[in-house]
Amino acid sequence: MAKILIVEDETYQRELYCLELTEEGHVVQTANNGKEAVEKISKENYDIVIMDIRMPCMDGCEALEKIYSIKPTQKVIIYSAYSDSKKIHSTLKADVFITKSSDISPLKNKILEMTMKAEKFESNLNSYAGNTEITLKAITEKKGHF
Repeated sequence: MAKILIVEDETYQRELYCLELTEEGHVVQTANNGKEAVEKISKENYDIVIMDIRMPCMDGCEALEKIYSIKPTQKVIIYSAYSDSKKIHSTLKADVFITKSSDISPLKNKILEMTMKAEKFESNLNSYAGNTEITLKAITEKKGHF
């Protein structure tokens, strides 16, 4: 499963998401705001970051800009109660925007989808690398016969 960072200032919601995603088999860490998230992302790798927009200290928009300056390919899900946040330019860079609701199954489904895509990509890459290694070995062996 995925290593996930949840960035949420509301304690109850942060703990609920952490519990739900841990039960799904994910490794979950949390940050209380964008500033904490940027600090954690600069030190560790995460498969997916789930981030709220409206938070104290550093909001999700500013954090998103900083995260992409540190790790341009970081997968980010914006998970906000404010659907008008879709209009904020910096949130358009995120991989997915999901409006919060009492049902977090859309979030779980998107995480599963993103995780499966990443696993398939890694599998294809490993297969390609293995085939390349076999081809290089065959070429090297042939050259030895000349």
